[in-house]
Amino acid sequence: MRRDFTVRKRIILGGVILLVLADVGLAAYSWQLSSALQMPQQQRAVESKQHDLLKADIKRAQDKAQAIRPSRLNSVPLPGRAEFTSRISLTSPRKLPTVG
Repeated sequence: MRRDFTVRKRIILGGVILLVLADVGLAAYSWQLSSALQMPQQQRAVESKQHDLLKADIKRAQDKAQAIRPSRLNSVPLPGRAEFTSRISLTSPRKLPTVG
């Protein structure tokens, strides 16, 4: 009888220790999540500033390119323009080999 009580006592003590360890682990995880919420906001502000700087650089480069060669830039065929699509439609489609 005495031995049965000792086994129960150890099982209960082990269960309580596991619950306390789980509680400490969840508390640490919760603390980490709450402190991580501020980081994305700061990162978003930095990335937004970098985006604005890159956008301004692209705008300046486009303005300089148009100032240097305005007629040459307008004659380059781009996807979606009529010249580009007419050249593609004149070519014959490839036939794919059949696997038999």
